[in-house]
Amino acid sequence: MTDRLTVVAAAIRLNDVVYSLPPPARHHDVGIDMVLNRGVPAPYPSGDAQGFLLSDGRFARRKAAMWVAIQAGQVDPDKLQTPAHGLFSEDLW
Repeated sequence: MTDRLTVVAAAIRLNDVVYSLPPPARHHDVGIDMVLNRGVPAPYPSGDAQGFLLSDGRFARRKAAMWVAIQAGQVDPDKLQTPAHGLFSEDLW
């Protein structure tokens, strides 16, 4: 068993509430679930609202999550799609 922090799910934070779905869900899947199943009003959030749920339950924006995933060995930094923008779910699953 390891205590290493990992990225566990794509997530969206809106008004201090974090929404996520288990992998292989992507951010658009979480957004659709928010709007259709939870009644969260549109527009679909973007930018800093998009990030990831970490194994300790915290929300991390894309760039912070990228560093967590690299340190945990979840991704190869040389194969990230757009490292300047941070982590994308496609980088993980």
